Amino acid sequence: MVIAGAIACIFPSLDPIGIGVGVALGATTAKIIHYYVAFFASRVLSNSRREMLQRYGKRIQKWAMAAVFVSAATPIPDEPVVVPLGLMRYSFLRFFIAYLAGKLAITISGAYLGGRVALSLGNLLGTPLLIGLTAILTVAITIAMVKVDFERWLARLKHLFSKGNE
Repeated sequence: MVIAGAIACIFPSLDPIGIGVGVALGATTAKIIHYYVAFFASRVLSNSRREMLQRYGKRIQKWAMAAVFVSAATPIPDEPVVVPLGLMRYSFLRFFIAYLAGKLAITISGAYLGGRVALSLGNLLGTPLLIGLTAILTVAITIAMVKVDFERWLARLKHLFSKGNE
């Protein structure tokens, strides 16, 4: 969503749907690689483990597409959904459709949002400054997502607020 929004912000003349589709296809392609690594890794499992995974796969069959869609459309990590489905040898076509649909939902909305922000800020700041600001914010958000341990940060905040209430 952030990438689609940043692209729409930097290039406001591009179609937001095209931006969303491009970003969604890229993200889906990367996740397909993860899926297939798990899919082919299941070959090295013992027969009893493979049979157990097949039983689990039959139990979750009707909820798997919804789980894939939700994991693709939300910021929750999707590896805990993708890898087990690959190991269970879940249907590739169903996985692809659900994951792409989830990514399309989030990236197209992000591109529209980025386009609207570009229009609003473009009038205030001007296009060259807006492009620079967008690039800086994208890098800052990416670094924060990679470097900051949000669980520890939230635990500190929770501890701080719980001390204040006592």
